[in-house]
Amino acid sequence: YYRPILAKAESRVSVMGSSCTRFISDFLDPDTDDHVLIERLRLFPEMRVQILVPQSRRMDAATKRKLGDLGSKIEKLKAEFKDRFEMREFSYEARHSFVITDTELIAGPIFEGTESKNSPAVHVSASTPFAEKYIKHFDTVWDRSDGKK
Repeated sequence: YYRPILAKAESRVSVMGSSCTRFISDFLDPDTDDHVLIERLRLFPEMRVQILVPQSRRMDAATKRKLGDLGSKIEKLKAEFKDRFEMREFSYEARHSFVITDTELIAGPIFEGTESKNSPAVHVSASTPFAEKYIKHFDTVWDRSDGKK
């Protein structure tokens, strides 16, 4: 569902979730042949990918382990794209999972005990008042978050 949306991004992809591991594995894995966002980052030198996740103390052990397993992939992304790929941490448990691109927003709740891929979501234009609130929220949390990842 996300691939065609991400394949149109030219300036921004911002993601917030409980760990974003599936997103990174599916779209930003430098060790696979299918990495749509790496291709977009290479094609559009002004494009940025921002990933927001909870602080480690706000994740369960399995989630921490999944994110830790991606450490070398994340380092490769940082090495190639410098500040155009960045991860930051916020200080509370994730309540929503969402992806923002130049023109679209996909957002849904995080239900305890349910993987986000099985949760309901809405898909709207980024120019709608609904999306604008999510974008503002993301930008506010981003500006207040630690860039330790």
